[in-house]
Amino acid sequence: MLPFKSSSSISPKRTPTAFLSSHKHARKRLFRLVGLSLGLLLGIIVGLRLLSGFREGAAGGLEEEMEASLEGRPKRPKLPPFPNAKNEQVEKALKGGSVGSGVEITFVDPRPGYDPHPARPRDEKYLAFLPHSGYHNQRIALTNALLLSHHLNRTLLLPPLFLGTAVPKRDPKQHYNQLKKIVSDRSRLSEICPTLIASGETPITKDCEGYESRSLVSWEMMVDLKSARKRGINYLEWWSLDADWLEEELGVKSTDIKRFWTPHRYDYEIHLSSLQDPELAAQKPFRTRLNIDTDLAPLEDRVIWFGSLFGSKRLVLGGAGEKDVKMESGLKRDVALKFGALSSAVQAGRKVLEGGKKRGKDGNGYLGLHLRLNERIFGWDAARNSRKSFFALLVTHLSIPLPLVEKLDRQTWTKERRYRELVLAPPTPPDGTFWDGIGPKLTPDSDRTKTPIQPYPPLPILNEYFPSSDEETNIPPLLPVTSPFPSPSSIHCRRPPHTDPALLLLNTPLYISTDDRSPLTHPALAPFLHAFPCVFFLDDLPTLPAVEVLKGLRNRDDGVKLWKFFVPFLDGLIASGGRRVLGTPKSTFSSYVVDVEWRKAWGLGEKVKTKEGKKEEVELDTTVDP
Repeated sequence: MLPFKSSSSISPKRTPTAFLSSHKHARKRLFRLVGLSLGLLLGIIVGLRLLSGFREGAAGGLEEEMEASLEGRPKRPKLPPFPNAKNEQVEKALKGGSVGSGVEITFVDPRPGYDPHPARPRDEKYLAFLPHSGYHNQRIALTNALLLSHHLNRTLLLPPLFLGTAVPKRDPKQHYNQLKKIVSDRSRLSEICPTLIASGETPITKDCEGYESRSLVSWEMMVDLKSARKRGINYLEWWSLDADWLEEELGVKSTDIKRFWTPHRYDYEIHLSSLQDPELAAQKPFRTRLNIDTDLAPLEDRVIWFGSLFGSKRLVLGGAGEKDVKMESGLKRDVALKFGALSSAVQAGRKVLEGGKKRGKDGNGYLGLHLRLNERIFGWDAARNSRKSFFALLVTHLSIPLPLVEKLDRQTWTKERRYRELVLAPPTPPDGTFWDGIGPKLTPDSDRTKTPIQPYPPLPILNEYFPSSDEETNIPPLLPVTSPFPSPSSIHCRRPPHTDPALLLLNTPLYISTDDRSPLTHPALAPFLHAFPCVFFLDDLPTLPAVEVLKGLRNRDDGVKLWKFFVPFLDGLIASGGRRVLGTPKSTFSSYVVDVEWRKAWGLGEKVKTKEGKKEEVELDTTVDP
C-alpha cells in the first residue's frame, strides 16, 4: 500500500502510468521512496559484509591472543626453506650468474632428519649445554656432552653448529639470550638479506650487515652421529635453543630444569666417581669439582643444563672400565669431519701433493704443517711458534743434524728483518692487546747499516709439547728426494731442488695450512720458504673439480655460501695427509688435525693419552675462528 491516500477524484480503474502522469507531486514522492529503499538495502548488505570480516579477523586475532596468553609466550618462529627469490634476476644472482663465477650452485639441507615436533616420553631426562667459540671448541664441548649423557643415561639436547663468526662465551644469561637471538634472526633475515645482497643494492640495511659471516647447520650434516646412536647414546636436535620449546614439545617446565650456570669459562671439572681421589679438588683452570655418581646422577630434574662443556680436561674419567675407554676413543672418531663434498675435495688435494704415487708404497708423499698466524695470541706468537716448528720438523722428523738446522735458521735471521723483530718481540704487547698478524711485507733488508742485526737468540726447546706426529708408528721413514714430482706434473716447486746430499730431505714437498691469506709475505714463514724448495699453500693447487663443487654449496635455509667456512677445514685436512705433521701450540684446531685427522688418514688407532701436564688449549672468542 502506498504511503499516501488517493483523492476521491482518482478512479480505481485508472492505470499507474495515468495516475503518475496526472499527479506530478505524488510521482516525486514515489521516486524518493524507491531511492531511499535501495540505499538502505545496499547499506545493510555492505554492513553485513564488514561485520562478517570483522568477526573473522577479530576471532582469529582473539584466538592467537588467547593462545599466546594461555601459553604465556609468543609463538615459536618457523625457519622457512630457502631460496626466497622473488624474480629471475635475483635467482640468477643467487646462483652466481651475475658475478660470472662459473661455479654451479647447489643448495644443501643443513638439517637432515630434523623433527621440530618430536614425540618423546614425558618422563624422559635430558642433558643440555650452551655452545660457544669456534668450530673446534664446539666440537670438544659436543664430545664431552655425548660422553656425559652416556654416563648419566640422559638424552642429549643437541644445539646447532655455529659456523663462521665465533660466538663468545659471556655471562650465561646474556649468552643464552644471544644464542636465541642469532637463531631467531637467521629465520627472520633469511627472507630479506640473501635477495638484497645478491641484487647488489647499496647500502645494505643494518640488519643485513655481516649476514654472510655466519651460518647455522646441524651437527648431523658435518659429522657421523649415527655411530653415537649405535653406541647407545641418544640425542635430540634442539634447533631453537629456546626453553619455551622444551615445554611446548617435551613438557619440560622451568621448575624441571637444573642449571649449572656460572660466569666463568672453566667452572666445573666433572669426575666419574667420588671415590676416585676423593680429596682432590678441581685442577686449574677449573674451579669446582662435580662427581657424576654423587652430584649429577641422583638429580631428578628432567633437564641438567650446563653453561659450558668445553675443555679437553673437563671430564676426568679415571677408573673407567675398558668399555668406557673404548667409548671415549670411538666418540672422538665419530665427531671427526665427514661431510661428503669436503672429504672428496680433501682427497683430491692430497693426491696432487703425493704426485700421483701410492701413499706409503712407492713415494715419500709430503710433509704437513698447520700454523695459525693470526687471531690474537697466535698472531703475536706467530714467529716464535714457527721457529719452534721449523727446528722440530727438521731435527725430530727429518733427522737433519742440529748444527745444519741452526745454520739454515741463521741465514734467514740475517736476511729477514721482520722475522727478527717478531721473534724478539715480547710475549705480550706492552698495552695488553694482541697483534692482529698484519704487518709490513716480508722483504730483505735494503740497508743493513741503518738496521743493525740483533744477536741470534737461543735455540728453541724441542721437548715442550705442541701437536706433532712424532710418536713411533708403522709409517715408513722418509727417504732423500732428488725429484719431488714426476714430469709432467700439475704442480711445480718454487725453485730448483737441493743437490747437497745433506739437504736432499728438504726437497720433500711441504704443505702449509695457515689462516693468513698472504702467506708468501708473512715473516713467520720465512725459515720454511728459504729452506724448502717445494712449499705449497692452498692457492697453489690446480683447479680441482671436487673443490669447485665445494665452492658452489649454499645453505638452503639462509642462502649463505658455505665455501668460506669450509676453507679452514679443507686446508687443515689436506695438511693432515702428510707423512709427518706439526701444529700450532695451544690450538685446538691443530690438536684436531694431528691427533684425529692425521691418525685417521694413515689408519692409526685413536690417540687417547697425551703428555700429562704439557698440553694446553686456548679458548678464543675471535671473528674468524674455524
